[in-house]
Amino acid sequence: RPFTLFRGRIGTGNAQRTGMVRITEVDAHGHEIETKEEPKTRQLVNLSPADAKAVADHERAADSLIEKDRLHQAHAPLCEAISIRERALGFKHPDLCKPLCKVGGVLRATGRFDDAEKAYRRSLEIREKHDGGDALEVARTLEALGEVLRAQGNLT
Repeated sequence: RPFTLFRGRIGTGNAQRTGMVRITEVDAHGHEIETKEEPKTRQLVNLSPADAKAVADHERAADSLIEKDRLHQAHAPLCEAISIRERALGFKHPDLCKPLCKVGGVLRATGRFDDAEKAYRRSLEIREKHDGGDALEVARTLEALGEVLRAQGNLT
């Protein structure tokens, strides 16, 4: 039965490459099968167990509120999860990008376009400082930012 194996590279200094994790499935014969999709827990590998649990709890609460279309209430737990990450990883760590985009989406959906723009721009700035990151995620963030700018009347 295949299972997921996490392998990481520890970095120091400005590189902040501790977030670089290769996800590999291993079949029953021990042969590696590289997966295309990373499990949701991947973003928590750089956190202490207590911080990872707190982040997961806040994100789970926010996801539940989003599913119930209670977007205004989902904003607070998402921001708390980001605060924990910032405290543990720093303000420019690439593991902040996806949560910032999620907050941007909630803010955009609730009409808080100025704040949504800030969240998307911050995510893009962090990605830029870390070799651009995942091209698909950059494209999605740029598309969402474009929608915010269009809603603000700053893009035609």
